[in-house]
Amino acid sequence: MQVLRFFTFTLLALISFVSCTKEKVDCIPLDKASCACTKEYTPVCGCDGNTYSNACHALCWGITNFSAGPCVENTTDKPFGTWYFAGYLFADQLNPDKVVKAHEYDVWLQLIEEINSGSYRLFFRGNSSVNSYGGDFNFKPSGELSFINMYQTEKAGPPAAMAFEDRYLKALAKADHFQITKNVMYLNTAVDGKSERMVFVPGF
Repeated sequence: MQVLRFFTFTLLALISFVSCTKEKVDCIPLDKASCACTKEYTPVCGCDGNTYSNACHALCWGITNFSAGPCVENTTDKPFGTWYFAGYLFADQLNPDKVVKAHEYDVWLQLIEEINSGSYRLFFRGNSSVNSYGGDFNFKPSGELSFINMYQTEKAGPPAAMAFEDRYLKALAKADHFQITKNVMYLNTAVDGKSERMVFVPGF
């Protein structure tokens, strides 16, 4: 009798575990979940875009593909604010998880939305390694972006600084898409004929 009870208990436990870790190929969570998980808060981000309090809860809901840490929303919709140029993602081999400035200059870009009675304007301004610059820009919440009517002051500076500035302003003028992830803004552009991403942060 005791052997039968033990076998029944083991079978039920196995069934419970299998149902708890059922994989959803389309990454859609189960309609219902009932598993014995701890209350420990070690969040994971499921492939369905939801944050689960720990790995056990994710598995319980049928999500077997997840990463450590809570899900981070992509705030690509509005690029407004002041951004400091860190460098080029590929050429400077920047680490997106820990951005460190790859140059010695104080280069910044300010994207401004101006709303007055009866008028609306999007414009930008900033400082490069030598000169100030500015103009107008357009963007869409989906990420499309373009800088137009660009201008700059015409001060002279050291050759290295002037070369840096020329490359920076040409890359900025060619930018056609933006993305903001984890408080870092990326501008898709082309540098020296190659696809590149300019990296900007709120500050260093």
